[in-house]
Amino acid sequence: MKGQYLAIEYLLFFAIGIVMVLSVYLTFTEINANIREDSSTIQMQKVGELIRSSIVNIYETGEATNSAINYKLSIPPVLSGHNYIIRYDTTKNNLNINSTQNFKIGDVLNVYNINIKSTNIIYSTNGVLNIKYDLGEVVLS
Repeated sequence: MKGQYLAIEYLLFFAIGIVMVLSVYLTFTEINANIREDSSTIQMQKVGELIRSSIVNIYETGEATNSAINYKLSIPPVLSGHNYIIRYDTTKNNLNINSTQNFKIGDVLNVYNINIKSTNIIYSTNGVLNIKYDLGEVVLS
């Protein structure tokens, strides 16, 4: 019995070490997930502002010059490791930008009662958003 306490002591120290390593790993994994979600939300807000300001500028320019405009807006295909979708809600006149992996991550932007039509859901994987203006109407594709 005298020699067994060393084996039990080493086994307990090893188990405590494993528990400590796992707890540190899980803690940092959770912190990483929270920071990534927050940065994704902020990045989607900024991309949404870019899209909305481009729509407003194209609409104002088209109205002032009475001309047809076809503009290709370059957007990032991935934000913080997430692909995202751009969808226009005609009932509420809102532009929705959401992650494809987690729909809680995203933003909703009002587009100031501009007459907009959209072709279903636009995915970010292309890296380009087509904005067309003609006769008082903006078309997103």
